Amino acid sequence: MATGHYVTEELDAGPIIVQDVIPITHRDSIAEMKRKGKDIEKIVLADAIWAHINHRVLIHENKTVVF
Repeated sequence: MATGHYVTEELDAGPIIVQDVIPITHRDSIAEMKRKGKDIEKIVLADAIWAHINHRVLIHENKTVVF
């Protein structure tokens, strides 16, 4: 799982913008799992940035609503 969120003073505690997963199987090698992890992190980061710069995110009490 990869999570794109706003940064706060507390590690990984900011309001979440985007989360996603990528399936793996027992047939995936360690190298393939690392690649898949990096791929999904890039996608989630791009989606989170897009949502933010396009004003698609509302924050309320450390929670988000994403349109």
